[in-house]
Amino acid sequence: TTFTDLKQRELFFEDLLNEAVEAKSVILLLENVDKYCSSGEGRIDLTTSIEKFAKHPALQFIGITTPFFYQRYVFPNEKIGRLFTRVDVKEISKQEALITILHSIPTFETTYFVSIPYETASAVIEKSEFYITYIPFPEKAIELLDQTCAHYFAQEKKSPSRTIPVILPDYVDTVLSEKTHIPTRLTTDMRSKLLKLETLLQERVVFQTKAISALSSALRRSFILLGKRKKPLATFLFLGPTGVGKTETAKALSTLFFGNDTYLTRFDMSLFQSKDDIRTLIGSLEQGLPGLLSQAIREKPYAVLLLDELEKAHPDLINIFLTVIDEGYFTDGFGKRVDCKNLIIIGTSNAGADFIYKQQAVMNKLSSAISTEAEVAQDNTVSLIDYLVERKIYSPEFLNRFDGVVIFDPISDNALLLLAKKMSTVVQDTIYSLYKIRILIKDETLMETIKKHYNPAFGARNLEHVVTQEIEDKISILLLENKIAEGSVITL
Repeated sequence: TTFTDLKQRELFFEDLLNEAVEAKSVILLLENVDKYCSSGEGRIDLTTSIEKFAKHPALQFIGITTPFFYQRYVFPNEKIGRLFTRVDVKEISKQEALITILHSIPTFETTYFVSIPYETASAVIEKSEFYITYIPFPEKAIELLDQTCAHYFAQEKKSPSRTIPVILPDYVDTVLSEKTHIPTRLTTDMRSKLLKLETLLQERVVFQTKAISALSSALRRSFILLGKRKKPLATFLFLGPTGVGKTETAKALSTLFFGNDTYLTRFDMSLFQSKDDIRTLIGSLEQGLPGLLSQAIREKPYAVLLLDELEKAHPDLINIFLTVIDEGYFTDGFGKRVDCKNLIIIGTSNAGADFIYKQQAVMNKLSSAISTEAEVAQDNTVSLIDYLVERKIYSPEFLNRFDGVVIFDPISDNALLLLAKKMSTVVQDTIYSLYKIRILIKDETLMETIKKHYNPAFGARNLEHVVTQEIEDKISILLLENKIAEGSVITL
């Protein structure tokens, strides 16, 4: 804004104030008063004009702002601070909100021709408190009750009844689920998924029986408290070498619980290693950044949040996630709360991968002397946690906050062969669909290829690259040299 523009706005504002003074019966309400007593993008400093008229007996001023913007813009302005008396208007309690709702029920019943029992009013308070965190009481409760009544009224018009219909508490869940796309209770479908979780996950993540078992048990414990716990739906730290199924497991969970992979929000934490990167994630008022993490969670509040290579993030960023795991929310760069209670949060880490490879050999010998796989897995977990704490990669208080620390084993030789056969089948099918050429591959050939080219440090991704490249290289040369006719069968 140029000086001339600013002056014109001041003069226009003062003309309005003069009219208000002449009327002698005006209370001037300045919403977002912080925007009119500070400079910057989207702001104009009208302190001089406000000061000129604020003491006039014929004009009263009321300014509205949030605590965050008051501290950021209003408090540093000493002139405004002297003119205005600060009055804190706090959010009312659940009990007070319930009384407000009960007083408003007759109006809703008359408007929508329904009956609203006390139990439904109580459910509105409980559900709105947990699931609608970006609006305070009593507004969010009144809004939810209004939407519930309107939805019910619309349904009743389609199937008219002579009696006045009663809105039961269950209907609040139905409307809230449509509004937020979040399940507010354990449905029959979700119960079935939780009971069969190991089987469902192992259809996509193979050869990680111990990890899937530990994960499934922890998820069942977490989901039993659906709608009650103040923390995220579930929080896990996946430990293990690269390419063993950690990310694939996160994708499988997003598909199982939320419908498809689009409900997976993924951040590579190796890109956020400096303190300045924290602003990029949570937002910055000074820079006008909404925050990548804040924005992603608000757009998909019910999803899997995947934090890859968590150990590489800046320590201050780790502290933010400590708050998220404990309290179920964090405060963004604009002082606004970002709710994380409806997320499954998964951190992945390659830290200790060398230790896992060494321990794997020891555990294989140990497993024959120990009665159950669970005992082996538990011993392995404790050993790795001790290793990570001793080397100060993670602190004990950080690890203890997760619902589960899940260890993914390196891929065994038997598993490698089975994975390689599965990967080679994809290539075989592609070649046949394009050229009608059948390729037969012996197990010995696959194992020889694995031993010669596969690097276990890079996991299944490297295996897929090795298998695909070896087959395609040989076939492409034969095709280019016209040595294969359509309908041929080739044995590698």
